[in-house]
Amino acid sequence: MNNITLAIRHLPRELRLLSHGGLYWLAVEHTADAEMLARQCLEALPAGQPSTLICADMPVAGLLAPLASDAGPAQLRLFELETGQITLALRHFVSELKRLGGVRDGVILFMLPASAWRVFGPDAVIRWATELNEWLRKQHAKLLLLSHGPGWEEQHAALPAMARHVTGLSRLYRREGDVFFHLYHLHNALGMHLAQCHKLDLRQRAFAVDDASPFVPEFVQAEDRERCLILRTALEGLPRLSPNWSIFDTPAALWSAAADARAATLVLAIDDNRQVEALARQLHAARSSCGKALKIAVRELSACLRHNERQLLLACGANMIIPSRTPAEHFLILIDGLQGQLWFRTSAADVESLVGRLRTPRVRGLLSPRDFLRQVDELYQTRVTEICHQLLELPIRRMLTVEQCLGQLSLSRFGDMACVLDDHLYLLLFTCRSDGLDAALAHICRLPWQDLFSDRRSLESPDALPRAALEQATAVPVFDDNGDANESASFAYSPVTKLTPKRVTLKRAI
Repeated sequence: MNNITLAIRHLPRELRLLSHGGLYWLAVEHTADAEMLARQCLEALPAGQPSTLICADMPVAGLLAPLASDAGPAQLRLFELETGQITLALRHFVSELKRLGGVRDGVILFMLPASAWRVFGPDAVIRWATELNEWLRKQHAKLLLLSHGPGWEEQHAALPAMARHVTGLSRLYRREGDVFFHLYHLHNALGMHLAQCHKLDLRQRAFAVDDASPFVPEFVQAEDRERCLILRTALEGLPRLSPNWSIFDTPAALWSAAADARAATLVLAIDDNRQVEALARQLHAARSSCGKALKIAVRELSACLRHNERQLLLACGANMIIPSRTPAEHFLILIDGLQGQLWFRTSAADVESLVGRLRTPRVRGLLSPRDFLRQVDELYQTRVTEICHQLLELPIRRMLTVEQCLGQLSLSRFGDMACVLDDHLYLLLFTCRSDGLDAALAHICRLPWQDLFSDRRSLESPDALPRAALEQATAVPVFDDNGDANESASFAYSPVTKLTPKRVTLKRAI
């Protein structure tokens, strides 16, 4: 299964390997180039590979005639679609493939005129591609769609929006006599690969890479690499300082203008960490469709991002997070420093999995020991290596009651949680580095932590906790009006005694 490739000679293996089931969409400007590449792909297929060729508005015999007799699969199923059948076949394409049978674990090469898409709107094409891609994945089958010829220009404009809906997306076109292969997006066993362009030449009736290193022609990026698309709130009152700046009042308007960007600079803003997950998905989509040369900065308008949230935005496509209260002159220096940069992180294929692993738990405060242990285990099992938590054991000072100690604590951040067992407080500080521990405890404790606890022990992992005792303790201490502890399943502690005002008359001293 891992021998299926695009077969473009000297193209790096990670850019030509078709290892995952799904739809691989290749838009080709000229029909003759599509035919040549199709023959190249067929010749490279293993002899025992189940294979199917579908030609729409093109005779199968003409395509296969130049093939070497000893090359390609030993058996090749052949189908032709006449011009009048194409639209109906596309509307029911998955059903037609089911009716054909024998698709599972197979390879399908589909030759389709680009003009066939003119009767479909962009949204309908994306729905078609999404449905087909999902069905092929379940069948572990690969379909290489060579969409070619007249109508290519309209299809080219719609390609970036399709990137995240297919397993692979690329185009092959000519400029001034040269042939270029432009990869938008490819997901295979070697990872996720984005936005690369190679110059090709013809060698013995086959396409081959002209240069082993990635080649990005000037006309691909020159049009927009000087552009800067900025959200107005990110400027924080700074005026428009360059004619290359385009300022947008809403994120939706900015993303719409950035759909065809390849090397432009995008400056976004965030002022609430509840916006993080939506922004992460937008960043991931932009990277998938626009590639590594796009430069993206996210400016904090207030100190709202935690360490895991910054890591999520960077992992999904941001080049830089600009902290809140950054002076205007430093902001401009940072944006200028982005110029010429490429985004070299590995893009996650499944953004939802990444969001889930880096999401802040919606749990905080005092828990029962058993619930505390369960939450800590879950956090450490899904922990990302870049994210640090602090797990602490804090013995309460003997002169203090548990009530008095807890009255001096405030666990207001989501993810920060604690439990009490045998006069020890066990504390989990979510996304807290060791060098920030003193500051975190100063924020949590109203008094210096040394006044509340006799020691501070950092635990390497949940295995260092008294697991058996925690597992058996299922209740949270609740304090009655007399300050006596009792066991209950909920935490209803109020450290402040309610006072009733009394009227007092004071006599003036003479």
